[in-house]
Amino acid sequence: LTLPPWLLVAPHGASARRWLWNAAPSSERSSAIIATTAALASARAASATAVSDGSWEPPSAEYSAFIRSIPNSGMADRKVLHIGTKDLRRKARLVKAERIPTERPQKEAAELVRVMRGIRGYGREKGGAIAAPQLGTPSRLIAYEDPPGAVAELSDEQRELEGRQEPFGPKVVFNPRLRPIGEETSVLWERSTSVPGYRALVERPLSVQVTGLDPNGQEVDYVASGYEARLVQQATDVLDGILLADRCIMQSLRHLDARDDPLPPACPPVGVAGRGNPDERFSLAQLEEAADQGGSRGLFGGFSLPGMSKPKALLVGSLALRLPSKEVAPEEVKSQ
Repeated sequence: LTLPPWLLVAPHGASARRWLWNAAPSSERSSAIIATTAALASARAASATAVSDGSWEPPSAEYSAFIRSIPNSGMADRKVLHIGTKDLRRKARLVKAERIPTERPQKEAAELVRVMRGIRGYGREKGGAIAAPQLGTPSRLIAYEDPPGAVAELSDEQRELEGRQEPFGPKVVFNPRLRPIGEETSVLWERSTSVPGYRALVERPLSVQVTGLDPNGQEVDYVASGYEARLVQQATDVLDGILLADRCIMQSLRHLDARDDPLPPACPPVGVAGRGNPDERFSLAQLEEAADQGGSRGLFGGFSLPGMSKPKALLVGSLALRLPSKEVAPEEVKSQ
């Protein structure tokens, strides 16, 4: 479809039709209206058939990262809300499609990506998943990424176990909807910026169909698998007020300083369900033997500084806290 030159500079919005009538030569007004209607119909059809996977890189400025990293500065990004904050328990609201291309949703999407990535330095790349309610915005908006630098740090076995063979850049989805594909699930460790210092095992579908809208207002419709599927599910949970502590296998919840303690016998094996993955669980006898050596007490658990006593309490996830207590015989009580 070829449009007359004067039509190519026509404005958009409510004034377009009035401008068209006044700008077009009187002899061309009818044909101009017909041509414009056909062009708009063609654009709508093209938009309807175009599908996105949510990939989106926010605009950046050279000074932006430095200024936003200064605490309490006027341009500083918001901090992630922690578990216990009431805003994290509220169900997020849908974002109207016509609002997505406007300034505020675009800024919120860019801020999500920046906070998710954190400050990148010394060649270290950070990805993960984050949802708008974690920054105090009650909108159904999520961002997730698994950058090349993060994947490169993993061993071949870890990549295979976690389904992280291929890295991917930032993806941003408004109003995400998920549908599990197939019945296969996997059990893997997860962390959440809203539950700092802890990790836990979570069982999730291996593949999900993701639908919604990207920051350009384009329809998102694709299938996410492996680690990407896990990230998008983790972020979407937050939109409905569901956090790591609600979704996880509770007996596996542990402080990061107790990450190396073995799993209790009741926990499922890590990896894809039903594929004979290595079992990290220990028998009760092995747990008791390990517990005799003490439990995890954090960074200063193994030594003390001058004038500083050792921590007394065991950390969440320490295997000694998961063992049944033994009954003390009366003669033992007297002897002590």
